[in-house]
Amino acid sequence: MEKIRAFIAINLPDHARASVAEFQQQLQTQIARDGFSDFQKKALRWTRPEQIHLTLKFLGSVPRERIDALCAAFARTCAGTGAFDLAIGDAGCFPSLAKPRVIWVGLDGDLNALRDLQLRVDAATREFSAREENREWTPHLTICRVGKTNDRDFRKISAAIKRVIEQKTNLAFPRASWRVNCADLMQSKLTPSGSVYTPLATAEL
Repeated sequence: MEKIRAFIAINLPDHARASVAEFQQQLQTQIARDGFSDFQKKALRWTRPEQIHLTLKFLGSVPRERIDALCAAFARTCAGTGAFDLAIGDAGCFPSLAKPRVIWVGLDGDLNALRDLQLRVDAATREFSAREENREWTPHLTICRVGKTNDRDFRKISAAIKRVIEQKTNLAFPRASWRVNCADLMQSKLTPSGSVYTPLATAEL
């Protein structure tokens, strides 16, 4: 049985994506000034700008024969939700600035409407999901992941990330805003060079 690795997301308009990508590049430059070795640089896996998105629900592997039913449930859910406004928020890390494994940019704007949409999407697509997420959903845009490395290198990387994000020294922080009027069902294909995302369906709010 063929399966599709899928997730539901809000994709950014070009101006918001460009703003986040510019901040990402500035952050990368500032962190690199700490004199990282090539090995330490490789531990930082920066998200390609065209793949930056806001995940509403990761579904995992969905049988291809169920995609049409998933699209229908997704469309019905989004049709019952109105459009709303979002803006780029502050930066942070998971699980914390002291132990960063994911560097992210947060969201501002009508977060109540965003959370309502996420809850609706989660409930409507639960039967199609390969796994249940027990952690509380936190809206964010992943811009970098910190890979496995030794303790000494991780401490140096962590200190650099914490310093730059806390001080925001010489960084032009993005403040783009936009109207959210749709969401996308996305396919994620794993390749040796990283994941490739392809839209399968778009649902209007």
